[in-house]
Amino acid sequence: MEDFVQRVNSDLIGKITNLASRGAQMLGKKLDGKMGNLDPEGLELVKMAQSKAEEISQHYQNRDFNRATQAIRAIADEANRYFEHKEPWKTLKVDIETTRVVLTTVLNVFRSCAIYLKPILPEYTAKVERLFGESHYVWADAQKILQHHEIASFEHLAQRIEMDDVQKMLEASKEEGAQSEDVTK
Repeated sequence: MEDFVQRVNSDLIGKITNLASRGAQMLGKKLDGKMGNLDPEGLELVKMAQSKAEEISQHYQNRDFNRATQAIRAIADEANRYFEHKEPWKTLKVDIETTRVVLTTVLNVFRSCAIYLKPILPEYTAKVERLFGESHYVWADAQKILQHHEIASFEHLAQRIEMDDVQKMLEASKEEGAQSEDVTK
């Protein structure tokens, strides 16, 4: 359980959701929520994320959810490196359109990651669908690139979990199981 808590907080929140949080909030607050074009470097990053679809699909088909999430996390790691390297919080002050390109890139990569997570996190992905004003993602939607697309206001997608909360849920589950056993006897 401790590994689960660490992975949710580090990978899902700290790496994947962080892309949307930083990108969508900056785009929404500073750039009217409107995505722009991709430049060649951004397109290369988005294409890399899209190229992982078959590998991730194969992991799901093999019921190897750990490898699927590792592959998705690796995509998010690349996007986070790109974001940090491009420093859109700095370029925003001097070059709005360059900033828009960076945010468009990061949000496209995040969107693909969210689609890849849909088999295991459908409610999370439903929030992402609302963010992008889209609905009912299917696997092939990860291959679509959004440009000049308006996004909705950023909605909190997920929150960190604490080990104490997990322990309480486990205890409640045990109690419910024991009660249902008593009823069936």
